[in-house]
Amino acid sequence: MKTFRLIMMCILIVGVVFACKNGTTAEKSSSSADESAKKEVKAVEITVKTDTESINKGKELFDSKCSFCHDYTSTKTIVGPGLKGVLKNSELPVSRKPAIPENIVNQIKNPYKDMPSFAYLPEKDVLNIIAFLNTL
Repeated sequence: MKTFRLIMMCILIVGVVFACKNGTTAEKSSSSADESAKKEVKAVEITVKTDTESINKGKELFDSKCSFCHDYTSTKTIVGPGLKGVLKNSELPVSRKPAIPENIVNQIKNPYKDMPSFAYLPEKDVLNIIAFLNTL
């Protein structure tokens, strides 16, 4: 009997954790989840990597994940805006937010407008992409 209760409690706890983690509770709206995620991204100040290894890895990642929609050699729009000089401008091309690394992380993880989310990318990969974008 104790084993049965223990198993049922574990199932209940796993179910609650899963529901909360995946935002399936009725009280949690996706917009409030998006807003809290955006605030978390902005809370951390980013130091842009400038070493050759990070920049090269960032270019590889950009080529494999971003180049379908973004041209890094110009400001010409393909599907998304061209990103030449993106961190040297005063604002990002579409959202018009300040062109700072924190806002690029936010754009990658919680995209504005039609861009797909790349929230699955590890932080080190996102920082390497920013290292590459900083060279444009």
